[in-house]
Amino acid sequence: MTIAIRLFVGIVFMLLAAAFVGLSAVMVNEFRETDWFALAAFDSQLFLFFPLFGVMTLIAFYQPAYVLLDIYWYQVRGGRWIVTIALLVLAGLAPLVATALASKAKALWDLQPHVLRDDRGQPEGCYDGDRRQAGELPTPDNPGGCERLPFNAALENLRSVSRSRLGMSAFIRNCRPDPLLAIPPRQLEKRYCFANNKMQTAAQCCAAQQLFIDAIGAHTSQQAESSQTRKWYYRLLSFHVFFLLLIFGIGISLVLRGKFLDSEKYDRVRGAVESRILAGAILMLFWPLLNHTFLQSADVLYGNVTKSTFRIIAPVFTAIFCLWALMLLFFFFRAFPETIKKVGQMAGIIGSAVAFIKFDEIVGALSRLVGSGSDQASIAMVVLVVGGIILLAAANRNLLTPGVKKTDDKATS
Repeated sequence: MTIAIRLFVGIVFMLLAAAFVGLSAVMVNEFRETDWFALAAFDSQLFLFFPLFGVMTLIAFYQPAYVLLDIYWYQVRGGRWIVTIALLVLAGLAPLVATALASKAKALWDLQPHVLRDDRGQPEGCYDGDRRQAGELPTPDNPGGCERLPFNAALENLRSVSRSRLGMSAFIRNCRPDPLLAIPPRQLEKRYCFANNKMQTAAQCCAAQQLFIDAIGAHTSQQAESSQTRKWYYRLLSFHVFFLLLIFGIGISLVLRGKFLDSEKYDRVRGAVESRILAGAILMLFWPLLNHTFLQSADVLYGNVTKSTFRIIAPVFTAIFCLWALMLLFFFFRAFPETIKKVGQMAGIIGSAVAFIKFDEIVGALSRLVGSGSDQASIAMVVLVVGGIILLAAANRNLLTPGVKKTDDKATS
C-alpha cells in the first residue's frame, strides 16, 4: 500500500475524529458551569458515542479502509472512478440526511446555559432554587406546586431514578392515543411524572410534558441566539452522518471485494484486516442501541407527542446495522481457525436472537451504564472493558493464521 493512500485515509479519519471530539468539547465548555455531564449522558448517542466509541471505530477501521482503497485503486477495473464517485455521493448525501435528523425535537442543550441555570419552573417561582443548589430535589412524597419543574431539576430527577433502575420504559406514556378506541386501563393508572414531580394519569402527565417542551421552545425563540452547542451541532452533524455512511459502505465493499484479500499481495495483512473489521463492527452496534436509550429517556421527560425524523428512522438504523454486523461476522471469520470460526458464527446467531428477545433489557442496561443513568465511573468501565478487549483482539495477529492455509493446502496436495 502506498504512503499516499494511507495518508489520504488518515487525513479523512482525523477530520472525522476532530468533528466528534470538537462537538462534545464545545458542549462541555459551554455548559461547564451547569451539569454538562447530565446533558451529555441524556444525549449519549451523540455526545458520548462519537468521541469515545466512534473514535475507536475509526482506529479499528483505519487499516481495512486503506487496504480497500488500495484494492479499488490498483486491482479493480474502473476502481478509481468507483471510489471517486462513491465519495462524492456520500459527501452530497450526508448534509441532506443531517438536515432531516436535525429536525428532531428541541433539546435542553438548545438553551443557553444561563437559561438552564436561572429557570424556576412553571408557574414562576414554584420551585426553590436554593434547595436545588443544596442538592435537595423534589420527590413524589413532597411534589410541590409546579405544573412544570425547572429544567435542571427535572433532568436531575430523571438521572437519579435512572441510576436505580435498568430502564425507564415503565414511565413512558402514550400521548397519542387512538381517539376511536376506548381508553385502556393503563392510561388511567397514576404513575410518576418527571415533568412536574407528581403521580398522574397518562393524560395529565402528557399535558405537563407538553408544557416542558413548549417552555424549551419559548426560551429558544426569545433568545437572541441559540446555544453555541446547537450552532456547532448543525455545522458538524454532516461529519457524523458521513462517518456512518462511510463505515457502512466500507463493510459492504470489503464483502463484495473480499476475494482480493485472498491474493498473495494482501496475504500479510489479511488476518489483521479481518480482525479489525470485526472489532469495528462490534463497536458500531453501540450507536443504534444508544439511539434507543435516548428515545426512552426523551419519551419519559418530553413525552412522545412531537414526531421527528429521528424517532421514525431509529428502528430502521438498528435493523440495518445489526444485519450489517451479522454479515461481517459471517464473512470475516474466514481467517480464524475453523473451530473458532464456527463457534464465533454460532455465538453471533445466538446473540442476535437473545438481543431481539431481550431488547428492552439491553437498552435498559445501557441506559444505566452509558445513558441517562450513567456516571463517569460506569462509562470509563464500559470503555475500558469493551475497548480494551476489542482493540487487544484486533492487534493480536497470533489469533489468526494468514498464509498458513495456502501452505497447508500445498502440503496436502
